[in-house]
Amino acid sequence: MKFFEKDQIFTVPNLLCVIRIVLVPLFLWLYLGEENYLAAVIVLTVSGLSDIIDGWIARRFDQVSELGKILDPIADKLTQLAVFICLLLRYPLMWVLLAAFVLREITVPLLGLLVIRRRQIVTGARWYGKASSVIMYVLMVILILWVDIPRPLAAALIILSAAVCIFAMAMYARLYLSMLRYKDPMDEVVEEVVEELLPAEESPEKDQ
Repeated sequence: MKFFEKDQIFTVPNLLCVIRIVLVPLFLWLYLGEENYLAAVIVLTVSGLSDIIDGWIARRFDQVSELGKILDPIADKLTQLAVFICLLLRYPLMWVLLAAFVLREITVPLLGLLVIRRRQIVTGARWYGKASSVIMYVLMVILILWVDIPRPLAAALIILSAAVCIFAMAMYARLYLSMLRYKDPMDEVVEEVVEELLPAEESPEKDQ
């Protein structure tokens, strides 16, 4: 059995993911080469809208595929990396936001995976996670379009976005850790049953 079935490769959501990946070098060229910041923001907007649309189409028309699960995060991360690279060249303090972002992107998924494996619970996005992402993207658009933004204001916005990012990570960590500490009453029932069965299974060995 093939991992990627043919009918799951050539789908509209996958095509949109590929378009988002292709838009990354276009964004870099517009920002770094042409210094056309308005056009760069338009490209980012198109990329963001296609991200929303491809997810909706995949769910609405049952076109979720294994290839799409790979392409979608690749397109997201490449886009985010391209924006960070561009802004780092102008605002060195962006390293603070980048560090907070990377830390969140590593910590939250790992804890979420741990909860899934131990508790079989899948949690959706929370308001603080969405707020963090929105604030970060708004900041990036401001820094791209407002070329002559005062440095103190730019620094304050970057620090604010980094602080919200850390706050979101802390809230997710608190949520997931509380789930991991939660003692399901059924666990105690299972343990009692196992304890009652174990002596019965071990007794024949003792007779021998």
